Amino acid sequence: RTWQLQSFHPELEKPFLQVVFKDAQDGVAVGAYGLLERTTDGGTTWAQVDAPSILADQLHLNSITRLGNGDLLIAGEQGLLGLSSDGGATWTKLPAPYEGSLFGALPVGQTGALIYGLRGNVLTTDDVKSNKWTKLETGTVATFFGGTTLPDGDRILVGLAGTILDIKPGTNTVSQLQITQSVDGGKGQQKQQVVTSTLSSVIPFGNGILVTGSQGVQTLAQIQ
Repeated sequence: RTWQLQSFHPELEKPFLQVVFKDAQDGVAVGAYGLLERTTDGGTTWAQVDAPSILADQLHLNSITRLGNGDLLIAGEQGLLGLSSDGGATWTKLPAPYEGSLFGALPVGQTGALIYGLRGNVLTTDDVKSNKWTKLETGTVATFFGGTTLPDGDRILVGLAGTILDIKPGTNTVSQLQITQSVDGGKGQQKQQVVTSTLSSVIPFGNGILVTGSQGVQTLAQIQ
């Protein structure tokens, strides 16, 4: 209902892309060109983190995710993966399982993750430190920009051309979902048309999902 500006530095010309908080005080924000800032006072003050292992090349840090054990995982350009086990104070660069841009990650178990990015690339591991990743056959070359985990454990990814993937836990079975919308079919008739616009984010919503994208906010009422 009410908001208070905490940090604004337009002179940097670097957008923040994602933020995650451990609790009401400790948070980390990531963004373009190696933008990595941390707060320990609820966002009143922010400071750039000294993390040369992942910031030396000033790559875009596209997302930050809290894993099951509380570790933080950054995914970014050129397959960049960074891991922190101390709330974001220090970072270790992990070997890249894929050299293209990664746009996000979802936790898997306590120490694993599912990462996604360009050209339909989705990879998963039970331990991000193991350097053993399995590439999923997604059946698409559409880039994925957003993801979420449903209450039943299904992982949902969204991206270009209205692409929505449902990944079943355990088996990693992949299926594609569609959102339809009513459009004017002429002569006063309405017809259903599959949404093919870019989808950028997704969250659980009722028994289905809510997505945002280039055509605003839309829902898929039920996930089977």
